[in-house]
Amino acid sequence: MNEEKLMPCPFCGGKAKIVERPLRLQIELSKFSVSCTNCHISTKEHTGFETSAIVDWNRRTERKAKWLSEEGYHECSECGACVQYKTTYCPDCGRRMEEVF
Repeated sequence: MNEEKLMPCPFCGGKAKIVERPLRLQIELSKFSVSCTNCHISTKEHTGFETSAIVDWNRRTERKAKWLSEEGYHECSECGACVQYKTTYCPDCGRRMEEVF
């Protein structure tokens, strides 16, 4: 498996893993997806090759946002999600945050 090629979870920064689900057919065939070991978000299943699931997981939005800081919490400038701790990606909209301290 190619787990060393997986980027961290875009929502929580957790470690990703490849999930294989064998299909019960007359030929050997599996469906692959990638899932976060922390928040359990995952890609759709891709039939046949794990590479498709890896490409899907590693795709990131180019749109960026900033954390707007208020006392005790931080708010995403694009979707308004509130978090207690700043992260690299917004947990709600998945945008990469420009300012991470």
